[in-house]
Amino acid sequence: MNRKEALKIVCQNIVAQMEQAGLGICELGRLSQVNAMTISRIVNAKSLPAADALYRIAGALNVSVDSLFRRHSATSKKSA
Repeated sequence: MNRKEALKIVCQNIVAQMEQAGLGICELGRLSQVNAMTISRIVNAKSLPAADALYRIAGALNVSVDSLFRRHSATSKKSA
């Protein structure tokens, strides 16, 4: 996996976990103690987070760092 692929995967997984937890950028920043601008750059695929930020973000989302690098198959949302 190259850096560009890693960035895309991490971005998608963080966004998916944020949505699942009902968290916005500011809330995730507060919980993870990572600056909201840094979170914004990450979720917009502008910056791959530093290792310490990645661990804090994963902790705030209650997921492992490894899971943020896993490719997940696209799932469709079903209407109720």
